[in-house]
Amino acid sequence: MLSNMKKFNILVIDDNVRDWASLYEILEANDFNAKTAVSGEGGLQLLANETFDLIFLKVELDKMDSYRICQSIKSNSDYRNIPVLFIIDSNDLMVVKDIYDSGGDDYVAKPFIWSELVKKLRIHLELKFSREISKNMNQILEAKVAQRTMELEDSYKNLEQAKRELELLAVAK
Repeated sequence: MLSNMKKFNILVIDDNVRDWASLYEILEANDFNAKTAVSGEGGLQLLANETFDLIFLKVELDKMDSYRICQSIKSNSDYRNIPVLFIIDSNDLMVVKDIYDSGGDDYVAKPFIWSELVKKLRIHLELKFSREISKNMNQILEAKVAQRTMELEDSYKNLEQAKRELELLAVAK
């Protein structure tokens, strides 16, 4: 489904240069546009200035609470539909509840299994765009229903008017 679509923009927020560099490399190798930020503040600035389709967010950043960053993203109507995937250490599964509680959509564990990472990325992008298509279709259907309702109301008014005219003609005879 995604192969026929645009090149997706992915934001990586991670203060570990080695980790984000390897993630950046695999994203670019799989035909994604990747941008990186080495701090939560830098990531939020990039998000304010550019459009992203998905965000990878390291669970433990040095200067900013990653859960608050996620909550900030999800509370903003401009960004809330962007999937946020947390990056965790494989032995740190205790944070999974906090990830979901903060609004995170999923997580990937380090060391990365590249095929799993790319598969999760594609799944969340497909979900995002399926939701957008569904939302657009609902808006189109709602507009059609409103138009049809207005047409029916006009037809009903015309019938009522015709009925009154027939009643007047019947009384006039």
